[in-house]
Amino acid sequence: SVYDAIQHPCLEKLHCPEDEPTREPLDTSDFEFERRKITAAALREEIFREALLYHPALAAKFDQELRESGSCYDIHDYRLLVPGESQ
Repeated sequence: SVYDAIQHPCLEKLHCPEDEPTREPLDTSDFEFERRKITAAALREEIFREALLYHPALAAKFDQELRESGSCYDIHDYRLLVPGESQ
């Protein structure tokens, strides 16, 4: 583990417990798009939607426009990458 690695004697001079924050593992659903075979357009959509998280009013307007137009987008429509496969 990383915890064990930073305590290795080779890293002794770099090890500073007070300056080494720890946390629980990240929720992998936050990186769902990285596990899927997506197109350039889908990547743009993911980036756009991420940016909307910082602009709630625009996000609400965009969601309303999507509902009115009947459009839908779901990252789950793209297949998962197989182990060893790249984009």
